Amino acid sequence: MDTLISDLLFLHSKQTEDEQKVKHTKGTNKQGFNKIDAPILTSIAEWYIKTGFISFKQQALVEKKLTKYRKQLATKTDEWDYLGYALSKRPPPEPMVWLGTD
Repeated sequence: MDTLISDLLFLHSKQTEDEQKVKHTKGTNKQGFNKIDAPILTSIAEWYIKTGFISFKQQALVEKKLTKYRKQLATKTDEWDYLGYALSKRPPPEPMVWLGTD
């Protein structure tokens, strides 16, 4: 599953910042997701970034959809750090507020 997540996040990283925000492909730069897959795959990538996991149903969908991205995925190097990418995209944690009775 690490390879699947790595591939998903690699393609997500190829989307422009604007495309990631709107979950839609705007151009035809042949980078990242296509216009049909962008909404669902961006959503799943962002879910992983937020939670650190995806469901079995999401995993099956990603496996099916990523087959068409073989050329882009062939450019991914062994140095690609998907966990570092995910952590860099994760929002900072909410500050904790003490509600004690002291």
